[in-house]
Amino acid sequence: MKKTETFFGVWILSMIFWMLFTWSVDIQEIIFGIILTFVVTLFTYDLWLDTKLLNVLNPLNWPTLFVYFLVLLREIVKANVDLALRTLNPKLPIYPGIVEIDADFPSDEAYTLIANSITLTPGTITMEIDEKNKKMYIHWIHVETEDPKEGAEAIYGFAEPFARRLFS
Repeated sequence: MKKTETFFGVWILSMIFWMLFTWSVDIQEIIFGIILTFVVTLFTYDLWLDTKLLNVLNPLNWPTLFVYFLVLLREIVKANVDLALRTLNPKLPIYPGIVEIDADFPSDEAYTLIANSITLTPGTITMEIDEKNKKMYIHWIHVETEDPKEGAEAIYGFAEPFARRLFS
């Protein structure tokens, strides 16, 4: 049952991407897309069997995903404004550094969501994830605290609940 659900989930997702990329409702394009995405899915769906990425296809998770994108957009705008002010105003301090933060997430997908959220936010970039020791190393343009808990909250606190909800 899981294999069938995964196959059809990946096929539908592939077809959605096909329609978005071709941006065509021509019947030949649709038929070719159905055949092509079926063949690609046939050879790749088993890679998705042990992943939680298909959780985003569950309509019950769509509101969480929508709210996450709104929160991420807000954080990106805030970080852009902060970074622009620090760049343009020499009186504002810049204390760059590499911060080690605790990172105990339930799955690889959750680590990926957190790392990408951090990297998409200007002023921070994920340098390394150490799953064995449950640590993440982040370059931060303005290190505000030496406390790993406060640093984690400041850097990725906005994304953590969404990662846990979507990928646990």
